[in-house]
Amino acid sequence: MDPKETAVLFIEFQNDFCTTRGVFHELAGPELERLETVVHARDLLEAARRSGAGVIHCPFVYDADWCKKTRSVGLLETIRQNGAFQPNTWGAAIIEELAPRGREVVLSGKRGLSAFGNTELNHVLKTGDYRDLLVCGLLTNVCVQATAFSAYDRGMNTRIVLDACASGSRECQEYVENNVARILGGPLYTAEVIAEWS
Repeated sequence: MDPKETAVLFIEFQNDFCTTRGVFHELAGPELERLETVVHARDLLEAARRSGAGVIHCPFVYDADWCKKTRSVGLLETIRQNGAFQPNTWGAAIIEELAPRGREVVLSGKRGLSAFGNTELNHVLKTGDYRDLLVCGLLTNVCVQATAFSAYDRGMNTRIVLDACASGSRECQEYVENNVARILGGPLYTAEVIAEWS
């Protein structure tokens, strides 16, 4: 992948997932630690910055009005009940290690699973003339997978950077590694991206 034609998308590296005081850290914490997800994501981010790849950050912020209108249930109801990812809170903020810089894109409006829903992601990718998309973040089997499939359906060469992701369990992570990643062209890891862009 030519970094000048590649965007790297960082999904939901937020305090409520990634820090010990976060509402959903108990869910994501074991896999974050096992995979050293934040370390790999930071290395991937630095490689993208050095090589000139596009950098896009995509946080999730709970939207109570939208959820009420759409009668959202399941995961969104769990988020509501736990008070996670609330607007303008520490929990919804992007973690310090991956804080956006300069002209990096920070999407707003993500209310559901795919980063394409209710955001400017498709516009950003088209206007940046990106052909390739690397996706990482949380949770691997939920928002990362949903976004990767959406990008693939839009005709982009899409890969999940697996060790820069984390799921709620090893079983879910390995399912994506062994099954979903193959649909998108095979497993990919941070060291491989860095080596290709060095």
